[in-house]
Amino acid sequence: MQSLKSFNLKKNFLNLSFYFFFIISSIFILLRLEILFGSDVEAPFTDDFYYYLTISRNFLNYNLITFDQINITNGFQPLWFFYLTIINYLTSSIILFNFLVIFTIILLSFCVFINFKSFLISNQYTDLQAAIVSSFISYLTLFFSKNGMEISLAMFFFSLSLNYFKKNSYLFVIFGFLAFLSRIDFIIFYFFLILSELLLRKKIYIQKFFIKDSIFLLLIIFYLTINIKFFGFPFPESGIAKSLVNELRFNVETFSFLESQSMGMRFISLLFYINIFGLLFLFSKKFNTFTKISIISTVFFFLINSLRSAWPLWTWHLYFLSISTPLIIMEILKIINFKKKNIHFFFNWNFFFICLWLPFFKKY
Repeated sequence: MQSLKSFNLKKNFLNLSFYFFFIISSIFILLRLEILFGSDVEAPFTDDFYYYLTISRNFLNYNLITFDQINITNGFQPLWFFYLTIINYLTSSIILFNFLVIFTIILLSFCVFINFKSFLISNQYTDLQAAIVSSFISYLTLFFSKNGMEISLAMFFFSLSLNYFKKNSYLFVIFGFLAFLSRIDFIIFYFFLILSELLLRKKIYIQKFFIKDSIFLLLIIFYLTINIKFFGFPFPESGIAKSLVNELRFNVETFSFLESQSMGMRFISLLFYINIFGLLFLFSKKFNTFTKISIISTVFFFLINSLRSAWPLWTWHLYFLSISTPLIIMEILKIINFKKKNIHFFFNWNFFFICLWLPFFKKY
């Protein structure tokens, strides 16, 4: 009885310490972005956010999904666009609108912690290990989303779908498709996730889940068909425009963020190098299968971007790093026999992350 009580206290401490530091992070973001007061309350987000906003306002005013009020466009992530359109319709105050956007991002990033922690515990991570990885993923989701872009929405549905993978195919497909609609390139992660099951547990997976999970593919085909019919392009036309090259070649511009001198991009570069190091363990039995999937998905993401387009990647494009990096760090800690079980380590971990985090609370 006493041990059970002690376990519950430790579990509550892990959650409460994250909640405490996450709230601090959120307050810093509100202050830095000048959401409620300051000199920039009307334009706290990145330029691409206002591309969304312009299309949203044109849709409400002219019943036409267009940027220039002449040509229709599908050059956006559909679910985030429709969410912004809903709150844009419900409020006429720009300050309230901006607050609702950042509040949504904060709330969804918080839910990412809960979803990932549940998923990792079900995949044989200890409470402490799951809390460390999930908190890092949540903070990084916040980091990649605070510019007003769709990453938190995509990460929320992705992390939610993972909890139903190989458990409830219908819910997995629903939440997975919503993640896809939030960020189209998440299809890369789902492809390798399902492929790994086909390769490693082919017989069991095909018997129990493959037929039902195939509905996911049908929904994606339906999405592509709708886009072709109404817009003339299967995918967002902005992505297609960036891919209009005459030859297939390696474009170093994809990795131009590694040369940036800004604090935020230096931090992202560190995440990237951790993933490069993680490649060394791709065939190691000591790495968890899901960690390997995340590494492969991240590498493939960079590879296809470098081959298809000479356009550089902006901060929110690099969000795959928010999944793979924390997982790699935890795997390395396990390899070096990190056995610290003191729950105060998690508190110190969050405190360290906040100290590391402070220089990067800039708009972009």
